[in-house]
Amino acid sequence: MSKNIIEVDPAKFPWLDLNRYTFCMGAENAGILYLSGQTASEYDPQQGRVVCKGDLLDQTRVIYEKLAVVLEAAGMGFDNVVQTVDYIDATALPQYRQTGEIRKQYLKDSPVGATGIIVERLLRPDAFIEVSMVAMKGEKKPINPGWDRYGQLTYVPGVVVDDEIVWTSGFVGSEDIDGQSNYPQDTARQ
Repeated sequence: MSKNIIEVDPAKFPWLDLNRYTFCMGAENAGILYLSGQTASEYDPQQGRVVCKGDLLDQTRVIYEKLAVVLEAAGMGFDNVVQTVDYIDATALPQYRQTGEIRKQYLKDSPVGATGIIVERLLRPDAFIEVSMVAMKGEKKPINPGWDRYGQLTYVPGVVVDDEIVWTSGFVGSEDIDGQSNYPQDTARQ
């Protein structure tokens, strides 16, 4: 197998038989590790199929456990993560903010760019969230133009690694009006 494909030890990945899939768990190029999106999917022998169990928080914990195994296989850890993308099933949106506590458990105080994307549904009908990540070794510094709200969140507007590569969070066109987020209906204004 090509040396940029991250090979995960099946003994450390009890959720699925990785030999049955055509995609890799992660790929590295030029020092940048791209981790495949993970759901909480796992093989359930009682049902004889792959399922995602639990609510949004249960599923988020499983996802971060899976991503930890892939990071370890690549010789990295959560301190190397520079960007995350969460795909959230619209039905799970009311509970989504609570996933921040799980992110904090794994990412700690490491600066990370993040994007959350609401989708009508994910590939697995019982999945509430899918998370993909990008990681790289090097000195990470947060980029924040002084926006106070990021002191309370689990991500920053951007991250620069080794003063060379910049990773940004997703942004929406909103404005703060009297402490409330306002989303102008005019696309140009956003």
